[in-house]
Amino acid sequence: MNTSTANAGFVPFPAQWSQDPLSAFRRARSVLRKITEDYRYRWFQRAVGLFYLIWSGIVVVQSIAYYVYSGEAKQAFDRHCYAQAETLFIMAASEVERSASYQLMGERDSRHIKALNNLAEVYRAAGRFRQAEALGLEVNSIAESDFGKTSEASAISLNNLAAVYRDEGRFQQSEELYAQSLNCWQAMRRTHEQGYAAVLYGLGQLRAKEGKSAEAEQLRCLAEKI
Repeated sequence: MNTSTANAGFVPFPAQWSQDPLSAFRRARSVLRKITEDYRYRWFQRAVGLFYLIWSGIVVVQSIAYYVYSGEAKQAFDRHCYAQAETLFIMAASEVERSASYQLMGERDSRHIKALNNLAEVYRAAGRFRQAEALGLEVNSIAESDFGKTSEASAISLNNLAAVYRDEGRFQQSEELYAQSLNCWQAMRRTHEQGYAAVLYGLGQLRAKEGKSAEAEQLRCLAEKI
């Protein structure tokens, strides 16, 4: 088959793009800014605004069931009804997987990883450590690959996995993960937030299990000051 004929429908990038992609990006950004700021392109601005409005509406509508299930699951968890909480968190995760935003963003849709994190916490609280560890490792892998190793998602998943190891009596592994979680929050400069306090509190519980009551109390006090 003649190569030129086979590739007739393919339009290659201009040579300038491959030679200087940054310059091409700047030109494209300049054109886009001109369009969005020029009143003569009001129709375009309105079309973009309408698109975002419609998309936001779709995401909100498709999130209703997720938040309902998540709220009911949290209530069941607080009542120690772990079987019910498990079912509801699975339903919440399934709702996300069927949504348009998840189809577009995949695991970057933070609602999904939150549902999985909560489900892993249910397994831990119910004493189902093998399932909690397996799901916790999966969630941490997703967090690091899709959100970054120093992201909030990674910090939370590390903290939850550390709690699993703590409750199993695997204290050294637990301490290592607590340290990694603290490093994440510190790298993000968010040591004033409740997520950081939760790690300190969990680490305090680990120290208490190790019989280090003075250090446990110190960590508890630090957590409560945040």
